[in-house]
Amino acid sequence: VPEGYTSTVEGMTITNTYKEPTVSKTATKVWVGDAENLRPESITVQLLADGEVVEGKTLELNANNNWTAEFTDLQKYQDLTRTEIVYSVEEVEVPEGYTSTVEGMTITNTYEEPTTSKTATKVWVGDAENLRSESITVQLLADGKAVEGKTLELNATNNWTAEFTDLQKYKDLTRTEIVYSVEEVSVPEGYTSTEEGRAITNTYEEPT
Repeated sequence: VPEGYTSTVEGMTITNTYKEPTVSKTATKVWVGDAENLRPESITVQLLADGEVVEGKTLELNANNNWTAEFTDLQKYQDLTRTEIVYSVEEVEVPEGYTSTVEGMTITNTYEEPTTSKTATKVWVGDAENLRSESITVQLLADGKAVEGKTLELNATNNWTAEFTDLQKYKDLTRTEIVYSVEEVSVPEGYTSTEEGRAITNTYEEPT
């Protein structure tokens, strides 16, 4: 009996019935670079056959099924030609903050930590330009604590304004936004310094 057929006999008649082979394919989600509390409760994956959407073939992946589920009873060959169908999956909607890559039946979601930029500004009050220092150095603070290696020089050339870039937006991936501020490393003689967020005001006090 040829492969893929079942044979029945009635008298002198042999009937060969072809049974279409089926396969099962397991869809898996992999999470990279995130914390569990950032993930959605579930994702939906769509089955593709030779790159084309298979209508009605979706699965929900979640923590309860360990982000893995199986498509069953799938046609193995295309149009009975014994050309084997290549199955893959795609994510119906990629969660915010992630990029999605697909390799066969595995979807990898990689979390990209959002960044932000913050501008530091120096304001001079009650003085003359010739009394000011040529430059000042400002230290970046994150939630009130100094960020190592994050200082900027402000001077007349940059109009006493400069920008900290590529700063982490959220704290410990919890989506609690970091509050950035600045402080002056060394206040010039004769001035008092006040900070409000990322603006530093130096007020000149005329000696008496």
